[in-house]
Amino acid sequence: IILGKDAELGLEGEPVSMLICDMYSDVRDCPALPNKTAAEAKLALKTYAGKIKVDRVFSDRSKELKKAAREIGWVHDRSTPHRPEAHGLIEVRVGQTEQATRCNLYQSKFPHQWWSIAIRHACMARNIGKRDADGKTPWELMKGEPLKGKDEPFGSLCKYRLNTEDQKSELKLDVPTAEGWFVGCDRSAGMTWRGDDLLVG
Repeated sequence: IILGKDAELGLEGEPVSMLICDMYSDVRDCPALPNKTAAEAKLALKTYAGKIKVDRVFSDRSKELKKAAREIGWVHDRSTPHRPEAHGLIEVRVGQTEQATRCNLYQSKFPHQWWSIAIRHACMARNIGKRDADGKTPWELMKGEPLKGKDEPFGSLCKYRLNTEDQKSELKLDVPTAEGWFVGCDRSAGMTWRGDDLLVG
């Protein structure tokens, strides 16, 4: 997903994001990237996969993705040019992700540059919310169990426990919590959630 105008840059100046989707489980992530290079694509793909075994990568005819897959050692299949149905699955996923990101920004009233965080929340909300015919979410199909984290709307007000360092500046009998806005689950390599949420205070 390429955003072209200066006003569309993400929180850290990101002009692009890359939708990554596991074809078996349909678990998605869409990290914002500082540029559209093979090096950034390679890092995003490796971070998504972690220790997950990857047989092959499907993409459009992007030279950057082809090079990234080759450098990682993954087989790269690409869609057939001039055949729209070959692009259909990924185009639907891109459209769903863009629409969910718009909804996140609209309902939270966060400024547009927060798209780089809202887009990842949109993917994760779908990963843990949409159920298939067997009643399993994409996350359950990939991880074998439901996510134990929060399923909160983007930008929802919540209370969080202050860390030890912040508690030192509080009075002894102050409540050790503060209010903030939930913006997502923090994920590590291999789409692993280690119990941390992303909050803005």
